[in-house]
Amino acid sequence: MFTHTHSHSRSDSNYSHDAHTRGAVDPLILATDRDIWALKWSLLGSGGKNLAQARFLYMDAILAYLQAMAELEARLAFSCPPIERI
Repeated sequence: MFTHTHSHSRSDSNYSHDAHTRGAVDPLILATDRDIWALKWSLLGSGGKNLAQARFLYMDAILAYLQAMAELEARLAFSCPPIERI
């Protein structure tokens, strides 16, 4: 956690910049049960979205692999001359 105090030259009289903290989570985020509930559901929603994206990425990779194999099989099937029977 890093705290620093210094003055900034700013002409705005409503601006107050006495001290602020960087690198730490604001303790007011988890001040009430409603805040904890909102954070929990936000993290669960983000995790669910990430799992869905990973599943779609995996399926996309499988389909790309199958498409490449089908294309290779088709190229091999039509590039070889037919076998002549004697």
